[in-house]
Amino acid sequence: MLRILFFLFFLPVAFGESLPKDPDLDPVDSSIGFGIGTFFPTDGETRLHGFGEFNYQFLEQVSMGAVLFYSRPEIQSQGFTGKESWLGGMIQSSYHFSPQLRVGARLGLLQSSFDVSGAKVSYSSVMYGPLVVYDYFFSQNLSLGADFSFFFISRADTDLSSGTGSRPSFRITSLGLSFKYWF
Repeated sequence: MLRILFFLFFLPVAFGESLPKDPDLDPVDSSIGFGIGTFFPTDGETRLHGFGEFNYQFLEQVSMGAVLFYSRPEIQSQGFTGKESWLGGMIQSSYHFSPQLRVGARLGLLQSSFDVSGAKVSYSSVMYGPLVVYDYFFSQNLSLGADFSFFFISRADTDLSSGTGSRPSFRITSLGLSFKYWF
């Protein structure tokens, strides 16, 4: 696990420029934005999600940031109908091949809650995986982005009134569109 974390978050720094960016030469180095996307989980139905994102490019080609997302669709699974909400928070590190294209990784937590006939069950899982983002700049400070991510979700256990419940590990493919302001 430590090798994965090293590869995902510290390796991009090794390939970036060793000096911080010069604000006089390239003043656009941070972004804040929001978007909408689709999750394609291996263990369930396709679902829409909304997300917010912040990035700070601290080296010439390396940025760090955070992403929050939320999804709460009506689901029909394993003989029941109800609500399942996903709330997640991740940190991300990216290597910028150009101002538009970056490749990196995300690491965070996924809180999964089921609400079926008034009963609520929650699971917390670790999630991690690679990302590819392309931003199309239609002005110096505004961009429309395409986000592709692939997440591995760890197994999760929780205490139930009837014993212990568990959710097996699974994977998610995520596609999203975002609108970002760069400053």
